[in-house]
Parts: sequence; structure tokens; C-alpha cells
Amino acid sequence: MAKDLRNSYRLLRRNVRKKFGKHLFKDLHQHLVHYMTAKMWSEDRHKDSVEICLVLTLAHDMLGIGFNRLTKEYTIPISQGNSSIVHNIRAIQKTGMQWATEKIQLGSHREWQRSANLDGVVKWLQDSGLFIDSVDIRSERVPHQSKKADNWSHKLNAPGQRYMVLQDRSGYIRKVWGGYSPKVPDYDFLKVEAQWFRDNCAGERILGDCHFGWGEKNIKECKFTVPKENPKNKKGTPENLKRKLTKKDEKRNGEIRNLRARVEHPFGKLVQGWECFNKPWAEDEAEMNYAFWIACAWHNSRC
Repeated sequence: MAKDLRNSYRLLRRNVRKKFGKHLFKDLHQHLVHYMTAKMWSEDRHKDSVEICLVLTLAHDMLGIGFNRLTKEYTIPISQGNSSIVHNIRAIQKTGMQWATEKIQLGSHREWQRSANLDGVVKWLQDSGLFIDSVDIRSERVPHQSKKADNWSHKLNAPGQRYMVLQDRSGYIRKVWGGYSPKVPDYDFLKVEAQWFRDNCAGERILGDCHFGWGEKNIKECKFTVPKENPKNKKGTPENLKRKLTKKDEKRNGEIRNLRARVEHPFGKLVQGWECFNKPWAEDEAEMNYAFWIACAWHNSRC
């Protein structure tokens, strides 16, 4: 009988658990066992079917192994075709997002300030507890797609979805919004969510880039703090007559940039840890949402 040259499922499971974190994997698995809202599809019943499907889900999202490779190159303990794997991964992702929401808690001012290293931070920024930023995740482009489409991201020059993340000084993600249209600029996002910030972040200093300047001017209950933008000059204005930032503004901008740079940016970590975000997302937008939220919960386990 010919020897099966496919890769071992046990090795795949070991690699997934190592990258995701053994304790976190166990926690997510226990949640899935109790709260799965959709049944697993397979040609046979297996006592570890939920765990096996979780391994396949994380292998797909974290390791970037496609559906065809999972079925053709690995000795999966349960019989599954491509359609079954797709169904099971989506079921795991959907219930996994519910688990992720429990790992992403807003917390309190005292928690936001925890593990804050104030060495070298200028006095006026030492009360900065929260940091806000957005990211666009690329999705697969359909033929003849217009750049006027709601899901077109000018930042990526490709279709995608946008996510907004609020994190504390330790890098811990406290709130996630999205996905939503990349056409929505950050200042319009603040206009929609202004009341949420008034209700939940009153008195807190929130650092962001220039796109969040609307919050600095209009959400007075919070202390949104953003760099000063370079003054606009008419085209053709001689160099010696151009309006420029004052030395005081340049110093202020540098102090804000230095503090923001000290807080680990979550998006780079997510892209490095989750291969599915390194290439255009080929599944539905809902599945992108599930994967992004689970990835954020994973990020928090590393803080």
C-alpha cells in the first residue's frame, strides 16, 4: 500500500497552538464547545470535531493555509470536503467573535493607566490614557470594480474594510469598531460616535493623528490631542512668504509623536501574526470582521 505523504495533523495542531497560545487556545475551545450555534459538517462524528475545526480555522487565518491545501496536504482526522471546511471555519469564526468581545473590555481610567512608563514623557502628556487609530484591511478585487464603490480604499488603492481601534498605554485594545466603509474619514467617524466618547471617555486625554482634529475642537468632554497641521499656502507662494508651523507647534508635535511611538501599534503585530491579512481577503466581509476581532483578542493576550 502506498505511503501517505501528506503532512501530519498533529504537527499542524502543534504549530497552531504554539502560535495562538496554548492557554488562549484552550479558553477559546471551551467557549466554542459551550456556545457553538451551528453544527459542524463532516461525514463522520468525532469527539474532537470542534477542536479539529478550530485548528483548521486558525491554520487558515493565522498560518494562511488555503482550503484546498488543508484537504489535500494534511491528514485531517475527520472526513471533510472543501464545502464542509468552509462551513465549519465560518461557524467557528462567528462564535469566536463572541468570545473575542469578552476579551476586549473598555475598562476604567485606572486600568488605562496601568503599566504606563512615564520616563521621558513631558508633564502635559502624562495623563494620556488612550490612543486611537484606524486601519484598512485589503479584500479581493472583483473584475471591473469602480473606485467609487463604498468599499474602495484610497489608502490601499484597493477594496477593503476599515476598522477603528482604541487602545491604552500598555497597547491593550479597549474598543474596536468595524468593519465599515473605507470611504468614511476619521473625522466623520468621530461625528457619528461623538456621544459614545462623551459618555465613556469624559475627562480622558486621547491621542490621535491629524485626522482626529474634529474631536479636539468639538468633543470638549474629552481631551483629544492631535498634532498641529502645516498651514496651507496658495500655489506659487514664494518660499520666504509661506506660512509655517511655529517652533512652539513643532515642539508640541514632536512630543505627541514621541509618546505615540512608544505605544506598540497593534496593526503591525496583527499583520505579522495573521497571514490572512497579508493578502487580499477572498471571503465575505462578515468573515473578515470575525477574523479581525479574534486577532485583536489574541493581540490583547500578548500585552
